[in-house]
Amino acid sequence: MNRNFKRLYFGTGQDYLDIFSLHYRWFGAAWTVDAEEIIVTSYAFADNEKAVRTKIRNGAPARRDDAHLQEIYAFIRKTQKDEDWGKRSRLRLFGVRESPWKKMKPGWYVVRSRKHYPLYISAVHVKRFSTWLVHTAVCENREDVADFIQKVDQSHRIKLLEVFPKNDQNDSIN
Repeated sequence: MNRNFKRLYFGTGQDYLDIFSLHYRWFGAAWTVDAEEIIVTSYAFADNEKAVRTKIRNGAPARRDDAHLQEIYAFIRKTQKDEDWGKRSRLRLFGVRESPWKKMKPGWYVVRSRKHYPLYISAVHVKRFSTWLVHTAVCENREDVADFIQKVDQSHRIKLLEVFPKNDQNDSIN
């Protein structure tokens, strides 16, 4: 028996947040196990189970194991969250002279990608001659937004004002 052979496992499930489209879709992952450690070989999102299975397995024989799927998804989301937090980018050199930034006073701002959850959120630091996108995150609800703002406050020793519209109780933002 070949000791280098590693059994391939896969799992699929529906209603997982696809951070690329911000829709809840089918999620699937394929992995191997080495010394009791799960090593993800592929993952994908799709509109149905058949499509996600095709994307992750690529025709390779695999044993189904949905029991580890939530753990793998949580690991992928945590990795994505850590990467998003650590990204820092400067907007175009003269971007501060273009709308909406030319009207903004220097300071910290929180920008949301859309009115309803899930959404992307960013912490933007406007300076006199530059504008920086300092942190980003995917938020599925109001608590995620509050956690993001608190983390920005703590990291930069500031106090951002948290303004939620009245209808935010229903997971929508104006």
